[in-house]
Amino acid sequence: MNFYYSHNDGLTIFNSIRDRKDVRKAVGINYRVLPKTEYNQNSVDSFGKLSIKCWYDKKNRLTEVELHDLDAMFYLFNKQVLGISYKELTAILNENNICVVKDEEGLGVNILKDTIRFYIPEIEEERDFAKVESIWLKIPKLLDCENNC
Repeated sequence: MNFYYSHNDGLTIFNSIRDRKDVRKAVGINYRVLPKTEYNQNSVDSFGKLSIKCWYDKKNRLTEVELHDLDAMFYLFNKQVLGISYKELTAILNENNICVVKDEEGLGVNILKDTIRFYIPEIEEERDFAKVESIWLKIPKLLDCENNC
Protein backbone atom coordinates (compact mmCIF):
# COMPACT_ATOMS: atom_id res chain seq x y z
CA MET A 1 0.00 0.00 0.00
CA ASN A 2 1.34 3.45 -0.90
CA PHE A 3 1.27 6.35 1.56
CA TYR A 4 2.21 9.95 0.82
CA TYR A 5 3.30 12.56 3.35
CA SER A 6 1.01 15.53 3.95
CA HIS A 7 2.03 18.47 6.12
CA ASN A 8 -1.62 19.12 7.00
CA ASP A 9 -2.80 15.54 7.57
CA GLY A 10 0.30 13.44 8.23
CA LEU A 11 -0.67 11.21 5.31
CA THR A 12 -2.72 12.27 2.29
CA ILE A 13 -5.06 9.31 2.83
CA PHE A 14 -6.27 11.07 5.99
CA ASN A 15 -7.25 14.33 4.27
CA SER A 16 -9.38 16.00 6.96
CA ILE A 17 -10.10 12.60 8.57
CA ARG A 18 -9.37 11.87 12.22
CA ASP A 19 -12.31 9.78 13.50
CA ARG A 20 -11.53 6.06 13.95
CA LYS A 21 -14.39 4.79 11.78
CA ASP A 22 -13.38 7.17 8.96
CA VAL A 23 -9.71 6.15 9.28
CA ARG A 24 -10.70 2.48 8.95
CA LYS A 25 -12.78 3.27 5.88
CA ALA A 26 -9.97 5.34 4.31
CA VAL A 27 -7.36 2.60 4.78
CA GLY A 28 -9.87 0.08 3.47
CA ILE A 29 -8.11 -3.18 4.37
CA ASN A 30 -8.71 -5.72 7.13
CA TYR A 31 -7.65 -4.62 10.58
CA ARG A 32 -7.50 -5.99 14.05
CA VAL A 33 -7.77 -4.10 17.29
CA LEU A 34 -4.86 -4.34 19.70
CA PRO A 35 -5.87 -3.73 23.33
CA LYS A 36 -5.10 -0.56 25.22
CA THR A 37 -1.92 -0.71 27.29
CA GLU A 38 -0.43 1.49 29.97
CA TYR A 39 1.36 3.40 27.17
CA ASN A 40 -1.73 4.07 24.99
CA GLN A 41 -4.75 6.28 25.59
CA ASN A 42 -6.91 3.87 23.57
CA SER A 43 -6.72 0.61 21.64
CA VAL A 44 -4.63 0.51 18.45
CA ASP A 45 -5.75 -0.54 14.96
CA SER A 46 -3.33 -2.78 13.06
CA PHE A 47 -4.05 -3.01 9.33
CA GLY A 48 -3.00 -5.71 6.89
CA LYS A 49 0.24 -7.57 7.48
CA LEU A 50 1.35 -4.97 10.03
CA SER A 51 1.93 -2.47 7.25
CA ILE A 52 0.21 0.28 9.25
CA LYS A 53 -0.73 0.83 12.89
CA CYS A 54 -2.94 3.68 14.05
CA TRP A 55 -3.11 5.16 17.55
CA TYR A 56 -6.10 7.15 18.83
CA ASP A 57 -6.82 9.45 21.73
CA LYS A 58 -9.60 8.85 24.28
CA LYS A 59 -12.17 10.32 21.87
CA ASN A 60 -11.16 7.95 19.02
CA ARG A 61 -9.30 10.65 17.08
CA LEU A 62 -6.22 9.60 15.14
CA THR A 63 -3.01 10.85 16.77
CA GLU A 64 -0.14 8.69 15.44
CA VAL A 65 0.62 6.27 12.62
CA GLU A 66 3.44 3.78 12.16
CA LEU A 67 4.30 2.29 8.77
CA HIS A 68 6.36 -0.88 8.50
CA ASP A 69 8.59 -2.11 5.73
CA LEU A 70 6.40 -5.11 4.90
CA ASP A 71 3.58 -4.04 2.62
CA ALA A 72 3.76 -0.25 3.01
CA MET A 73 5.55 2.30 0.87
CA PHE A 74 5.99 5.85 2.20
CA TYR A 75 6.66 8.77 -0.12
CA LEU A 76 8.34 11.90 1.17
CA PHE A 77 9.23 14.63 -1.35
CA ASN A 78 8.01 12.23 -4.07
CA LYS A 79 10.63 9.62 -3.09
CA GLN A 80 9.88 6.23 -1.52
CA VAL A 81 11.83 6.15 1.75
CA LEU A 82 10.61 3.09 3.66
CA GLY A 83 13.15 0.27 3.43
CA ILE A 84 15.93 2.39 1.92
CA SER A 85 19.38 2.87 3.46
CA TYR A 86 20.23 5.64 5.89
CA LYS A 87 22.62 7.05 3.27
CA GLU A 88 19.81 7.26 0.68
CA LEU A 89 17.47 8.81 3.24
CA THR A 90 19.93 11.53 4.26
CA ALA A 91 20.59 12.34 0.59
CA ILE A 92 16.85 12.90 0.03
CA LEU A 93 16.52 14.99 3.19
CA ASN A 94 19.63 17.07 2.41
CA GLU A 95 18.33 17.65 -1.12
CA ASN A 96 15.20 19.17 0.47
CA ASN A 97 17.07 21.15 3.16
CA ILE A 98 15.58 19.09 6.00
CA CYS A 99 17.52 19.02 9.26
CA VAL A 100 18.09 15.48 10.59
CA VAL A 101 18.27 14.87 14.34
CA LYS A 102 19.49 11.52 15.69
CA ASP A 103 17.24 10.18 18.42
CA GLU A 104 18.52 9.81 21.96
CA GLU A 105 18.31 6.00 21.94
CA GLY A 106 20.45 5.68 18.82
CA LEU A 107 17.70 3.84 16.93
CA GLY A 108 17.07 6.29 14.12
CA VAL A 109 16.49 9.90 13.19
CA ASN A 110 13.76 12.51 13.49
CA ILE A 111 12.77 15.35 11.20
CA LEU A 112 10.34 18.26 11.09
CA LYS A 113 10.44 18.95 14.83
CA ASP A 114 9.91 15.27 15.72
CA THR A 115 6.75 14.86 13.63
CA ILE A 116 8.37 12.08 11.58
CA ARG A 117 10.65 9.45 13.08
CA PHE A 118 12.61 6.94 11.04
CA TYR A 119 13.28 3.71 12.92
CA ILE A 120 16.71 2.47 11.84
CA PRO A 121 17.74 0.03 14.57
CA GLU A 122 21.09 -0.92 13.04
CA ILE A 123 22.22 2.70 12.48
CA GLU A 124 25.03 2.51 15.05
CA GLU A 125 26.51 -0.71 13.61
CA GLU A 126 25.81 -0.41 9.90
CA ARG A 127 25.83 3.40 9.64
CA ASP A 128 25.08 4.49 6.03
CA PHE A 129 23.91 1.00 5.05
CA ALA A 130 21.38 0.60 7.86
CA LYS A 131 17.81 0.15 6.62
CA VAL A 132 14.76 2.29 7.46
CA GLU A 133 12.52 -0.41 8.97
CA SER A 134 9.56 1.71 10.00
CA ILE A 135 8.34 5.27 10.05
CA TRP A 136 6.28 6.91 12.79
CA LEU A 137 4.24 10.03 12.08
CA LYS A 138 2.54 12.39 14.48
CA ILE A 139 -0.85 13.23 12.96
CA PRO A 140 -1.70 16.94 13.27
CA LYS A 141 -4.97 17.91 14.92
CA LEU A 142 -7.59 19.44 12.68
CA LEU A 143 -8.29 23.09 13.46
CA ASP A 144 -12.05 22.49 13.71
CA CYS A 145 -11.38 19.71 16.26
CA GLU A 146 -9.29 21.82 18.60
CA ASN A 147 -12.26 22.95 20.68
CA ASN A 148 -15.19 20.88 19.45
CA CYS A 149 -13.98 17.28 19.36
